[in-house]
Amino acid sequence: MLSEPGPIVNALKCQGCSNCVMACPLNQMLDKGVANGESPKSDNVVLRVKNGSCTVLNKRLCTQKKFGCKRCEEICPRGAINVIEKPS
Repeated sequence: MLSEPGPIVNALKCQGCSNCVMACPLNQMLDKGVANGESPKSDNVVLRVKNGSCTVLNKRLCTQKKFGCKRCEEICPRGAINVIEKPS
């Protein structure tokens, strides 16, 4: 069975570094502080670190974007994120 499209975080590998949160272009668009290295101020973002681990808050935002992106997966130093693409 294939997983639902969007980012998937392996909490056992995640160290909560926030690299993915800061690198996500949608997070940067939705919360302007993220582009300046600040933590998101709301839960209206795709990714956010909660309780020491990255959490996917709004997978729908990621799957409905109009551009290809795996920035969170690419920047994760521990390989904790896998982005599942929508079937074409």
